[in-house]
Amino acid sequence: MAAKRNSSGQSVVEIGISVFLLIILSLVIANIFVISKAQTYNERVCRDSILLAGKAALDGNDSNKVFKAATGGMENCGMGGFFIRRPEYTIFSDDITKDTTERILKLQTRTKVLVPCPVLVFDPGLSTNPILEVKTTYTYKIKNPKPFKSER
Repeated sequence: MAAKRNSSGQSVVEIGISVFLLIILSLVIANIFVISKAQTYNERVCRDSILLAGKAALDGNDSNKVFKAATGGMENCGMGGFFIRRPEYTIFSDDITKDTTERILKLQTRTKVLVPCPVLVFDPGLSTNPILEVKTTYTYKIKNPKPFKSER
């Protein structure tokens, strides 16, 4: 005959399984939250930097001044924290065609992220190093740029 089930409440096994699943779910949510915050942060810094660099390039400044303007995009970002580090530039290029009809700015930023629970991320590289790199690249094309301003 079938055994009667205890109708007075939940069994200890059911409570244990539900607590375990809630812990796993909270760790997955923590991973998603930290990685998405880092991606948003990195993208904002890269976008602000390329906009400032583009403005300086449109004003006719040389590559050094354009790069200095791009670093102004880092002024408003924080110093980084435990999980999300401060962004850094990995690529900066200011290419001007020989006939000076086009100027192309390219900027890439990278932010390192310490993943709270790297076991739950499907990346084989995170098993040895729990730091994930988030990268953002922006390209800004200027048609018929102004000539460089002369230095005085």
